[in-house]
Amino acid sequence: KTGTLTQNRMRVDRLQVDDAVCAELPVADGSPWRELGLVMALCNDARIDAAGAAIGDPTETALLEAAVRGGLDNAVLEQELPRRAELPFDSDRARMSTLHSAGAGRGDGMLLLVKGAPERVFDMCVLDAGQRALHERDVNAMAQLGQRVLALAEGEFDTESDPASLCLDPVGLQFRALVGLIDP
Repeated sequence: KTGTLTQNRMRVDRLQVDDAVCAELPVADGSPWRELGLVMALCNDARIDAAGAAIGDPTETALLEAAVRGGLDNAVLEQELPRRAELPFDSDRARMSTLHSAGAGRGDGMLLLVKGAPERVFDMCVLDAGQRALHERDVNAMAQLGQRVLALAEGEFDTESDPASLCLDPVGLQFRALVGLIDP
């Protein structure tokens, strides 16, 4: 058999927030990196088992492991920002959405977290044509490196919003980052 052999064990290779690029998540309270880490950890169905290993879908375990390496504790985050609703990934939507109670420091609202195919996530974000073009350029450059590229976004909403419609048809989100994954 010819072809490339991979481990089927994805890992985060590149994180890009605007023009800042790194291989590991540098978490600092209040920084855009922390917001990125929240999306990576909470818009995710992977879990850390008793032995400290991430279990679940390879893409989701890669995101969770990167958030944990960056200093985020998934169990603590899930208590601070409990999940209220979710819309799992499917190939038609090409994204996953989770809705969380906003928690301490964010008021009484809800926090919507989204990860998925960049073109789908960009459609939900507040981006002007120039910003979108730059992000699309970055997606293409990452793809040329052989990376699987995901876009991550978030939005804060009041408690009067309908959770099901927020997950299904979000608009007005803040673009957080591009994540490049590889399968060694």
